[in-house]
Amino acid sequence: MMATEWQCMHCRCIWVGKQPPRCCPDCESTDAWQKIGCTDVRECTTCGYLFVLEGQQPPSRCPGCETVGDWERVDYVLVQVPTRLGG
Repeated sequence: MMATEWQCMHCRCIWVGKQPPRCCPDCESTDAWQKIGCTDVRECTTCGYLFVLEGQQPPSRCPGCETVGDWERVDYVLVQVPTRLGG
């Protein structure tokens, strides 16, 4: 299943899931989401390492913990986008 990437129009927080939450977990704005793309994300069940599939299979060994990867699909991921400082 593909997940959709959503971006908060107020703080640029990115949420990956079928639907965004009503309230942004970062800035608490409501109904401020914009759809920006789709992705398929898997999580290593041993260490929690997240792997974004881009038309390929997850690696046989997890890059995070080096164990033979046992990957599970995830429904959502919260990505923190740093605020740009300066001009």
